[in-house]
Amino acid sequence: MRSLIKEKAGANIDNVVVHGNLDRNGVRDLLYHCDALVLASRSEAQPLVVLEALSTGIPVVTTDAVPYYETYGDAVLVSHAGDVAALTANMEKARLLTPTPHYHDIVEQMAAPETVARQLEQAMLHR
Repeated sequence: MRSLIKEKAGANIDNVVVHGNLDRNGVRDLLYHCDALVLASRSEAQPLVVLEALSTGIPVVTTDAVPYYETYGDAVLVSHAGDVAALTANMEKARLLTPTPHYHDIVEQMAAPETVARQLEQAMLHR
């Protein structure tokens, strides 16, 4: 992977860090030191990585292959899968966003144990 990156990045190789395998603490630490998460996925069944990134307060740039929820608001910038120009434009937009605890609040409202329990309870009552 390093040789492929060197081939593609050329002189800019010093700007690229290959982290390799990270345990969950390593992923969390990495997210806390990033400006945004870019997930250029063509297929994603569950947006867990999006929730993890938002919970650390950073915005997400991703594709329409990743499930999107209205609750994300401006915290998640979406482009069409395979549209490199749109993905790049959203990365530029994300560069101007300041990480904020508000993104964590979005996740809390969506995925807190109390929220999930309340949603399950409502689903069971309306069966």
